Amino acid sequence: DDLLPYDKTRLSKVMNVESESILLRRMEFFHQYDIEVWLRKEALSVDTDKKTVTFDDGSVQSYDQLLISTGCRAKGLDLPGMKLDNVKMLETPEDARQIHTACLGCNVVLVGTSFVG
Repeated sequence: DDLLPYDKTRLSKVMNVESESILLRRMEFFHQYDIEVWLRKEALSVDTDKKTVTFDDGSVQSYDQLLISTGCRAKGLDLPGMKLDNVKMLETPEDARQIHTACLGCNVVLVGTSFVG
């Protein structure tokens, strides 16, 4: 992701959301507690014997304890019409803003499941 951890559930509640307003913690929090935050980095492998993680940029990070938090992706429906321009998936703040703009003055159908839907 390009953003610090954010409250994804708020995306469906405030569609014209500003990214900063849904952050769980601001960067100052991470600095205060000496927490390194890496954005736009993908872990490719974990070596539990050596206690290292290898990333897509070739860097290797050692660890004492490891928390694997994979996040989630919305699951699209396998239905005719899902590829049409006006069918949108809500996964990011940018998606929410685009949906908000596209839907102003229109009738909208929302299909969802679980907590957000």
